[in-house]
Amino acid sequence: MFKGQKGVTLVALVVTIIVLLILAGVSISMVVGQNGILTRTRGSVDNQNAASAREKISMAVSTLEMEYQTAWAADPTTQRATIFTAAKAREEIVKNGAQDDAAATSVSAALTAGATVKVNGYEFTNVKVDADTGALTMDATVTTPDGKSVTLSNN
Repeated sequence: MFKGQKGVTLVALVVTIIVLLILAGVSISMVVGQNGILTRTRGSVDNQNAASAREKISMAVSTLEMEYQTAWAADPTTQRATIFTAAKAREEIVKNGAQDDAAATSVSAALTAGATVKVNGYEFTNVKVDADTGALTMDATVTTPDGKSVTLSNN
C-alpha cells in the first residue's frame, strides 16, 4: 500500500538522534572536562604568566649585577649584599613592568640571603643570588595568585 513512498523511518531518526547526543556528550567533556581544552588553556596561561614574572626577576638581577660591577670597579671592597637589597630588587622588578602594589609584588629579604619574591601575585621561593659569582637560583615551583602550583623548567 505504501510501496511508492520514500522517507526516513522513525527507527532511523531515533538512531540518528542517539548518535548525535553521544557525539555532543563526548565533545562537551573534551572541552570542559577535568583534562579538557579549557582546563589546559588555564594551565598554559598560568605557565606563561609565571615565566613572565620569572623573567622580570632575572632582568632585575641583571640590572643589579651591572650596578654591582660598576660599584666594584670603583671600590673593590663593595659586597653584593649592599646592592642586592630587598628594596632595590623590588624597585627594579617594578621598573621591568610588575605591578607597583605591595600585595602583588614584594621581596622578603636581600637576594644574597635567599628571599621569597612575589611578582604580579606569582610567588617564587628560595630566590638567591650567589654572593661570590652573582648566579641566580630559585625553586622551579611557583605559586599562582589563586594558590595553585606551577612548575617551570630551568630553561
